[in-house]
Amino acid sequence: MLDLQASGAIPAASDTPKMRGEPVSISTTDGACLAGLWFLPKRKPKATYVIHGATGLAQRYYRKFAAWLAQEQGCACLTYDYRDFAASLTGDIRRSKATFSDWGLRDQAAALSHAVERSPTGQVRVIGHSLGGLFLNRSPHNAAIESAVAIGSGDGNFLAVPPFLAPASFSFWFGYGPMLVLTHGYLPGALSGFGMDLPAGVFWEWRRWCSEPGFSARATPPAPRRQAGEKPFPITLLAVQDDALIRPDGVWRLGEERYADHPVTQKLLEPEAFELRRIGHMGAFTAEGAPIWPVLAAGPKRAKPATTRKRG
Repeated sequence: MLDLQASGAIPAASDTPKMRGEPVSISTTDGACLAGLWFLPKRKPKATYVIHGATGLAQRYYRKFAAWLAQEQGCACLTYDYRDFAASLTGDIRRSKATFSDWGLRDQAAALSHAVERSPTGQVRVIGHSLGGLFLNRSPHNAAIESAVAIGSGDGNFLAVPPFLAPASFSFWFGYGPMLVLTHGYLPGALSGFGMDLPAGVFWEWRRWCSEPGFSARATPPAPRRQAGEKPFPITLLAVQDDALIRPDGVWRLGEERYADHPVTQKLLEPEAFELRRIGHMGAFTAEGAPIWPVLAAGPKRAKPATTRKRG
């Protein structure tokens, strides 16, 4: 079984800080309602961030980082849960029609729009984690993005995982994963080892993306046409050296296939550069990953991780 909690890929509940933000409800263009939290500094924010989370990680996973942005950096930060997931789930998950694309397109666009409305400057810095970094330039609000950082976002094809993880990955996508969804009507986190319940539509589309070639070039709507005089916002792609789920070459491939017309900075995060034993796919936002937080917050112009390559 691909037990992501036992392997440390998904943090246990004890890793989740008990910090509160200001609750907010975010409406999408197609009528969904997302539960969000605003983390606000005591004074006027220096900048406004929105965090697009990874598949299967509730917004509470990002709370400590968001609180750090507010308390230590003087910035506002919006976190939220995708539709029919975690705090945004209000009914029977078996009735959910949500898809992977809904999360990446409609929900991310709604959160970004909400953040722009509350930003004192009308500009927002985006941080995308895994799924959260796959659709950075697919929003109608691209002109309001000051800069974007994506960490662990890239080609998630099951064939790209290292050999030691291949049997568990194959079993998850083609064995017990589909069986559990067909049996229960959703992917039960407790039984799958995934940690959180996922709507069936999210699992099926995610599975298709991860089991067919061309992951990062999937047929999603093209990036909106830029307005007159609008410049493409800069993007930093962060790959983690010991990430077994999304390898660095998959991260770089995302930049080449999806963000070729943006100024892209590629950075490799090595655990030893931050005096960490490991980072992995999920470790950057945990308390132990705090040495990485300035890199996530800095954006394309100021970040200084271990290895840097610039393009664009």
